[in-house]
Amino acid sequence: MLLDKLVTHKGPKGPLLLVVADGVGLAPAGPANAVSLAETPVLDRLIASRHSARLHAHGPWVGLPGEDDMGNSEVGHNALGSGQIISQGAKLVNEAFASGGIFDSDSWRQVESRGGAGACVHFIGLLSDGNVHSHIDHLLAMIRRCAESGIARVRVHCLLDGRDVDPRSAPVYVERLQKALRDAGDNGNLDYRIASGGGRMVITMDRYQADWDMVRRGYETHVLGEGHPVTDVIAEIRRQYDSDSRISDQTLEPFVVTDDGGNPVGTVADGDAVVFFNFRGDRAIEFSQAMESGSFNAFERKRRPDAFFCGMLEYDGDLGVPTNYLVNPPVIEGTMVEYLCAEELKTFAVSETQKFGHVTYFWNGNRSGRIDEELETWVEIPSDRVPFNEVPGMKAEEITEETIRLMRSGEYRFGRINFANGDMVGHTGDIPATVAALETVDRCLGRLEQAIEELEGTMILTADHGNADEMFIQKGDLRIPRTAHTLNPVPFVIVDSANDCGYRLRDDIDGGLANVAATVFNLLGYRAPANYEPSLLAFPDEPRSRRLIHAGAVVNLGLETVKMPNGDILALEVVRHPGGVVVIAMDDEGRICLIRQFRHPAGGWIWELPAGLTEGREDPLSTAHRELKEETGCTADDLIPLGSTLTTPGFCSERLHIYLAAGARPGKAEPEDYEFIETHWMTVAEALSMARDGTIDDAKTIVALFRLQGWLERRENG
Repeated sequence: MLLDKLVTHKGPKGPLLLVVADGVGLAPAGPANAVSLAETPVLDRLIASRHSARLHAHGPWVGLPGEDDMGNSEVGHNALGSGQIISQGAKLVNEAFASGGIFDSDSWRQVESRGGAGACVHFIGLLSDGNVHSHIDHLLAMIRRCAESGIARVRVHCLLDGRDVDPRSAPVYVERLQKALRDAGDNGNLDYRIASGGGRMVITMDRYQADWDMVRRGYETHVLGEGHPVTDVIAEIRRQYDSDSRISDQTLEPFVVTDDGGNPVGTVADGDAVVFFNFRGDRAIEFSQAMESGSFNAFERKRRPDAFFCGMLEYDGDLGVPTNYLVNPPVIEGTMVEYLCAEELKTFAVSETQKFGHVTYFWNGNRSGRIDEELETWVEIPSDRVPFNEVPGMKAEEITEETIRLMRSGEYRFGRINFANGDMVGHTGDIPATVAALETVDRCLGRLEQAIEELEGTMILTADHGNADEMFIQKGDLRIPRTAHTLNPVPFVIVDSANDCGYRLRDDIDGGLANVAATVFNLLGYRAPANYEPSLLAFPDEPRSRRLIHAGAVVNLGLETVKMPNGDILALEVVRHPGGVVVIAMDDEGRICLIRQFRHPAGGWIWELPAGLTEGREDPLSTAHRELKEETGCTADDLIPLGSTLTTPGFCSERLHIYLAAGARPGKAEPEDYEFIETHWMTVAEALSMARDGTIDDAKTIVALFRLQGWLERRENG
């Protein structure tokens, strides 16, 4: 799966760094927009620069069903890392319910079999229509199906949201659920109830092993029926609201529904079936492991029922978690890193714990492991285990330090990092803390920009979705906190001041996050795979297409489709050449070194100046120093550029850069085994005479000698 190289762009001399400023969307300035409230001189300058655009990060642009579906870090990093718009969890699940295919799956048949035999069917998941982790409609459809199938007992263990929906909207969703349970029960004298619940940031839905106590509390609440007993779920929610004005649905303490005798109504027993109806994987993996794993040791489970467990989707393909699931997960092949590994380019990924899985697992197409252990470096900075609004800087400084260290090592061609601040602090609803978080990120961006310029690299700045750009909703005199993601576009900026930019941003693409991967390939000097969303860049001098006819060790021949100045489209045979250098070694006496070299295509020995090909990512100056040493043995402290020349521009791209090595010091030549070279020192006048009388008939040497003559005359004339 090797990539074709661009003809006109070789990529930066230094590394290419992609920075994801998580949760930083672009919205009109105002009191609810923490991005505009923050002092962010670096971000402001970058967004106002010439290589700046806005990208969509929600809905169809990231594989979600509708325009009103907020993006999230998971689908965002899938799109960034794969360059493709993949049908994502919500869309896949919606399609499965619409077609009825979900009820034909082997896992659902197991659920119905257990329920039909008299066991209880349990549903655990996030009760909202936020469509980020789950959707209440999926739960209600499964409840109806259970009733139609005559399953006698159903229990729902509801995790309350307040993060992807309004902070205190839980009673609305609980009432919808209770009505569905009553309707199902009334139709067949069935026993359908809510069994337990709690806030999503308190129980069950931990991720990246940041807080296993959350999972333990969820296990004890849902499975064992241990916790605060209640008989009226909505009354319990309102009681907690009244106890503390800071409590939102996501921070509700867990509760267990009990009968009149104080016994829990919905513990999980041997033989039962349990469906985890979240479709997003990151916050479902750990609870699934607690339910399934025979070697689980993150906490003491006390009792592990012999129940059938399945997820809505497979949450981790590499770990195989869970073993059983209702809908096949998105298959993402041909990710960016797969191609870079095939090119044997080293890459790195850096983030703190809260977003580490996004720059690794989700970036690599929902794979837990590295694609190539030798070529990929992953660095996780442990997140603080405190509320993020208390430490709004999070680990941005540490991420920056590590990123600069990796870039300066010179080992890596591409790196990707994530600053979690805008999203994680934004989710708290704390505007001053979010402003402080963004100002920290801005300072870090400034340091990264400086390092990139020093290393002659390129930096891309973007985000995976908005959050900090809308912190509350104003309804009359009422200010309602908004802790969910937004539908706003996100920034896309290229910082490339150290390189000769032979490209511009296209104005004919309404771009989204999936367009970034092809853009990365272009900036690295490659054409993107044909199945990728198109690049955001245009290269005016790049052929529209190129069919390779022959690839050799030095040059390759291709048939290129190009647009001519009059608008005609022509197919031309073009030899693409890496280019090279011509070096004039001049000693302190003013003599220059010519060589006689055996050249088979020229029919034998010819006179010429030392010259050679640029190798790999070598710059012309480095090539000149190397060729001077190899062919003449000379060294020089400084090389003076005398311009460049095209050799045969009618069909070949070869461009040779000419250098004068003044004050050259003699040494031992180190020619290649296939080179047969004699060195001869002479005056400039003697060399020019040989060029005039035809003794020297090598074009590059003739051009270089007359460039030297002009330089000497200008120096003499002051």
